[in-house]
Amino acid sequence: MDGETGDVSVDEYHKYKEDVKLMVEAGLEAYRFSISWPRLIPNGRGPVNPKAVRYYNNLINELISHGIQPHVTIYHYDHPQALEDEYGGWLSRKIVKDFTTFADVCFREFGDRVLYWTTLNEPNVFPLFSYDVGMLPPNRCSFPFGLNCSQGNSTSEPYLVAHHLLLAHASAVRLYRKKYQSKQLGFVGINLYAFAAYPLTNSTEDVLATQRANDYFVGLIANPVVFGSYPDIVKKNAGSRLPTFTNQEYKQVKGSFDFLGINHYMSIHVKDNSASLKSEYRDFLADMAVEMIADIDSSKYEFPIQPSGMQASLEYFKQAYGNPPIYIHENGQRTRRTSSLEDTSRVKYMHGYIGSVLDAIRNGSNTRGYFTWSFLDVFELLGGYEPCFGLYYVDINDPQLKRHAKLSAHWEDFPPVFVFGAATSAYQVEGAAHEDGRSPSVWDTFSHGGGDVAVDEYHRYKEDVQLMAETGLQAYRFSISWPRLIPNGRGPVNPKGLQYYNNLINELISHGYDQGMLPPGRCSYPFGFRNCSKGDSSTEPYLAAHNMLLAHSSTVRLYKNKYQSKQNGVIGITLYAFWLLPLTNSTEDVTAAQRARDFFWVGKFVNPLVFGDYPEIMKNNAGLRLPVLSNEESKLVKGAFDFIGLIHYYTVYIKDNSKSLKLENRDYSADMAVAIFFDQDEDVPFVLFPQEEWIGYRGYFVWSFLDVFELLDGKGSSYGLYFVDLDDPSLTRLPKKSARWYSTFLKRGRVGSHGTIELEKTLDALVSEG
Repeated sequence: MDGETGDVSVDEYHKYKEDVKLMVEAGLEAYRFSISWPRLIPNGRGPVNPKAVRYYNNLINELISHGIQPHVTIYHYDHPQALEDEYGGWLSRKIVKDFTTFADVCFREFGDRVLYWTTLNEPNVFPLFSYDVGMLPPNRCSFPFGLNCSQGNSTSEPYLVAHHLLLAHASAVRLYRKKYQSKQLGFVGINLYAFAAYPLTNSTEDVLATQRANDYFVGLIANPVVFGSYPDIVKKNAGSRLPTFTNQEYKQVKGSFDFLGINHYMSIHVKDNSASLKSEYRDFLADMAVEMIADIDSSKYEFPIQPSGMQASLEYFKQAYGNPPIYIHENGQRTRRTSSLEDTSRVKYMHGYIGSVLDAIRNGSNTRGYFTWSFLDVFELLGGYEPCFGLYYVDINDPQLKRHAKLSAHWEDFPPVFVFGAATSAYQVEGAAHEDGRSPSVWDTFSHGGGDVAVDEYHRYKEDVQLMAETGLQAYRFSISWPRLIPNGRGPVNPKGLQYYNNLINELISHGYDQGMLPPGRCSYPFGFRNCSKGDSSTEPYLAAHNMLLAHSSTVRLYKNKYQSKQNGVIGITLYAFWLLPLTNSTEDVTAAQRARDFFWVGKFVNPLVFGDYPEIMKNNAGLRLPVLSNEESKLVKGAFDFIGLIHYYTVYIKDNSKSLKLENRDYSADMAVAIFFDQDEDVPFVLFPQEEWIGYRGYFVWSFLDVFELLDGKGSSYGLYFVDLDDPSLTRLPKKSARWYSTFLKRGRVGSHGTIELEKTLDALVSEG
């Protein structure tokens, strides 16, 4: 580390208010930090430092005042040098009493606000790094093991230290449970470092070696706190060098946790090395009798991205230790200090690992939260200031230690103007078909009265807006019924229709919503689905689309010329959008997929709106059946939008069907000359893309808020967040699980990979219900 120290580090002691403000901006829900034993009790025992109590109180209060939950680790490798000098620190059983007293001060001073306590950080690797190989203070080891240490015993001290760590942990837990837990209602646990370990080969030797590695690395601590005893293989290989628990200690250690914390960064492969057991003198690693191989590319500084290892680790704890409550306390990507603030490797790493956590939860893991390491680029214990894990870069050459946000600090943030809402349309939701001057629409004739009542939002809009507020919607997309507002299609405006929409809009705005309205839609019947009494499928689809474009553009021109400068609104158009992929990589299917985009949604409307004309392929295939935009119409249509709305449900695959172009009489579909295949098993991504890829995207509306009358399926299908009991005269609304999930998501304000995800808030209850 070239003489680097943590004397100043990133100076959170003086800059905690600034850092908490950054946490708020990043969207953290919780912050995990440790209490410095030598700061709080400088001599290890005795007088408490009042300035340290004030600092931690200030930090905790600042976090809580901003809605950030403190998760506190009592010991993170930094016991007082005074105790190391006096009796050898963790080598002496005396430290159990002193640690318990230290913990008592923490619980007493801060426990009224801290609900989550972790006694020890990584007690499974601290004995190895500090007392076997001597990499960390107090740098103890013995020849031929480890580094060049001036003192130590690598064969026995790691086991002795682990034993004392366990006793200290259990003593602190017993104190908390007896003295504080019933009053403070908090939880106490212990933290472990956890590789995902895989056998290098399928040989019996490597499979057994992998289990042995797990028993040594994880089982050394997890087995005693869960079962009350060390793993049998550890007892066998270490022999008399491993201390034993008395009956009283067994009872105290077993069950001494409310949760387990996990630090996970990467996976390893394990190869058997039983030959090491033949050595006369063995350290902890020789007793493990394995060779551990990390999948690290020596040409790269970053950790490999292996998200499946996270799920495998959580699955191991579920199977081996009875599925205890787990918090991911550390997970993060390493980059060099000189790396760019555009830390895409960290974004990709977090993207994958958070997804793996969710996969584990869906598979039954009792995981409750996720913390990335680290919030800031800090002084790293094994690398000083060169390795960086933070969401924020700290300029250590700046006297002010200025913080700079990296891409990873905001990679899942939606743009500030992005809104979330739910959607519906007039005919499907309003009902009151024959009330207050509304005339029939084409859908009344087509569906023979299916939407006469619908879910009766016409009379129940206040109740529905209240449900929207409870759900947390930021916007509501609805349509205006043309036959309700202007019953004859032109001429007098229906005052009761006008009053209803004003009432609905005012009710929405009074609850803080934006209103999103779409003009009533028209369609023409494509041949083949039913026996039609009139129509021309070869020409009318093009004529109808042409007239819709002109009507849209005329309305946009009216709004922009007459209203926009005063009302400051925006106006657009909504398109249905499959995502269209070629069925194969053949030139024919790739060309067909582009042709489908030109015909189906992108080209038919977007081309005229953006470029002022229809796509060339459409003009070529439809010929004279496609109306021509005059020069004046082209100018009117081009640019006639402030936004484009997309309606998307799934992806389809496209196969070339050029032979349809040989037909003498063709409809719109034959002109497109493709076959469409639906893929209903497509995986849905749970995580979002980096923010720069969201430029231009402004909102998301789920369809639909209520179970409404569906235009193609009537009452046979349901899309709503709320079930409507159609057999109940009161049409009672009942929230579905999706409503509760969406509500929780909206009220949290983001997907949330920043610093922590309190997963139990969004998923734990819902998963358990499922």
